[in-house]
Amino acid sequence: MILNYFSPKVEKRDSPIEGRGLFAKSDIAAGETIVVKGSYVMTTAERDTVGETLGPSDIQIDDALFIGPATESEREGGMMHLNHSWLRMSAYRVRSPSSPYAILQPTRN
Repeated sequence: MILNYFSPKVEKRDSPIEGRGLFAKSDIAAGETIVVKGSYVMTTAERDTVGETLGPSDIQIDDALFIGPATESEREGGMMHLNHSWLRMSAYRVRSPSSPYAILQPTRN
């Protein structure tokens, strides 16, 4: 079982600018699901403890709840590697705090 889903239309790879990034391999339609970030639901205190080891790797889903990996071996698979251009053209949908995942979909083609 996997914690996250990445569309076959995207790939994570080293960025020519810095670090790693998420890159489109083919056209992606508006509203098409490209990433589903699952993982573990954590309180702020739990996220802070995990963050001491893993660094930033979570998404806030409610005022005091976060989702993210819990171990180093889960970190890379859980990282979305989004840069600012992805965030400008995309939208997160968080189902609910009791449903531990967020969906990333483009808002335009």
